[in-house]
Amino acid sequence: MEMKGDAIEEGDLCSCGGTVDILFDDGNIQQGRCFQCGKLFTIPKR
Repeated sequence: MEMKGDAIEEGDLCSCGGTVDILFDDGNIQQGRCFQCGKLFTIPKR
């Protein structure tokens, strides 16, 4: 799976100031997207 966007923590804000929402979770990582600008993020799970 290709990683897109920035690694970020759940609930963090995008650089545009929007909130990052989780799109899906495959067990190892989560993919998120900014609610405002649509930028994609990868959220590693601990």
